[in-house]
Amino acid sequence: MVALRCDLRILGGNTLKKLIHHLMHRLKHHLSLVGSVVVWLILLAPVAIYSFTFGITISHSHTRWAEMGSAMSGIYGPLLSFLTILVLGQQFKLQRSSEKRAIDQIYFDKCRADFLRSVLKLESAFSKNKECGENVKVSFTQEFGWLLDAALHNSGTHVLAMQWLEDTPTLANEWISINALMAGLNSSAERSFQNELVWMKGRAAAEFGFATCVALDNLLIAAYRQQLFVNPKFSPRKTSP
Repeated sequence: MVALRCDLRILGGNTLKKLIHHLMHRLKHHLSLVGSVVVWLILLAPVAIYSFTFGITISHSHTRWAEMGSAMSGIYGPLLSFLTILVLGQQFKLQRSSEKRAIDQIYFDKCRADFLRSVLKLESAFSKNKECGENVKVSFTQEFGWLLDAALHNSGTHVLAMQWLEDTPTLANEWISINALMAGLNSSAERSFQNELVWMKGRAAAEFGFATCVALDNLLIAAYRQQLFVNPKFSPRKTSP
């Protein structure tokens, strides 16, 4: 029941985020249309006012044409200059956005490369067997997966965790690296960062299994306790009792 409530809460949160994103997208679309209409109204307003005031007949007087040209240039000159500034500002904004996306993509590529490197090292460590012949991954997951708070924070579990760190330091070292990468991605609420975080968590769960990911989190909690500088992303347990 607890897991079901958590799943429903997560589903509800994701649905709300999607709804908000959809509404924001629709709002931006409508604002864009309204902005276009306003621009056209501003551009056509001087001609409409001039025609309404002086009529729409074509004059044969050179003076009338000169007066109209002077009036239109005096009105449209500043308007077009202002619109040009807006266009240049929008182009600058798009350029900055494009540069940021490129920089973010470089960061994401580096994160993925570091993540996959750590995954390979963890897989190598998990593929080995202990002296008793039992597989490291199976034994480790059984000992640290789904521990209750009381068991996770007692001295016996701490001693066991420190023994694992001494025998197989790769587990803690590489999982700390992965958690640090996830923490870096989670530091930004931007969709691209959150998508990368979801990919990384999903890939970790697919590579090792969710129970093993929880066990790795529990290993760090049991070993380092309050000294842990990153928040575990899989274990439901806290870093301190």
